[in-house]
Amino acid sequence: MEKIKFDKEFIIALLKTTFIKYLIIGAVFTIVTTAILWFFVDIVGVLASAVNVPLTLSIFFLKYYLYKKSIFKRGKSTFLIYVIIAMIILVISTGCLFLFVDILKYPVVIVNPIVVVFTFFLRFGFYKLVRITS
Repeated sequence: MEKIKFDKEFIIALLKTTFIKYLIIGAVFTIVTTAILWFFVDIVGVLASAVNVPLTLSIFFLKYYLYKKSIFKRGKSTFLIYVIIAMIILVISTGCLFLFVDILKYPVVIVNPIVVVFTFFLRFGFYKLVRITS
């Protein structure tokens, strides 16, 4: 069995892959959205489902810009597909937050990262399914 060599070329090649770019963007947004949700839900006392929708919509265009620059195929009209997938993910994530945080009273700091990771892989699967990523 050949041993994988973690040298400079390997790391550069890895960072160029679509999934790693998607992962880095997703990790940054996970930290930011979790912090904002934690503040408004656990500190201020706003319902998680009420915060999630405007929060998601506010970062919508920033994420699209970053995805278009880094992972979406060039020349293919992706905005409509992105919007449809984003709305599906928004409904799923808001439903999960409503159930686990608003109804079952789990802390948002625990629930949100789980929901984000779940929808992260689901979203990437949708992108692959509709072939807007390489």
